[in-house]
Amino acid sequence: MTATALSIDWEASKLAVIDDVRSFLLPSLSADRRFPDASMLADSFEREVSDWKSKSVNERSFRGVINITNEVAAAKALLGEMAAAELLHYEPPNKATKKTLDFLVIGEQGHRAWIDVKTVAPQWQDDDEAW
Repeated sequence: MTATALSIDWEASKLAVIDDVRSFLLPSLSADRRFPDASMLADSFEREVSDWKSKSVNERSFRGVINITNEVAAAKALLGEMAAAELLHYEPPNKATKKTLDFLVIGEQGHRAWIDVKTVAPQWQDDDEAW
């Protein structure tokens, strides 16, 4: 028996991820009243996708789309754990610095939890140095 090489259409796979985020994740975030900043996150996602698509195939890096997709997934997961009276904010201003953290959860009693999403390995590197 001969082994055949697996052929993956990476471009189609990336487009499928984008379509899934648009079809499944973003609508549910927008519909959740506990996430008043859902449109800001959706706009950030669309900017990253637009930036990725605007470049030639040789110049493209999917890293930005992966990072924002992880933020979208994190928002979905956070909302799944939050109480009905809690609120989720996206990149709220922080008076102490010009930098932002990704999320702020405000609890029923006013307690605050800041959350920053980090993508550990947004780009596959299959070489000795990466391992």
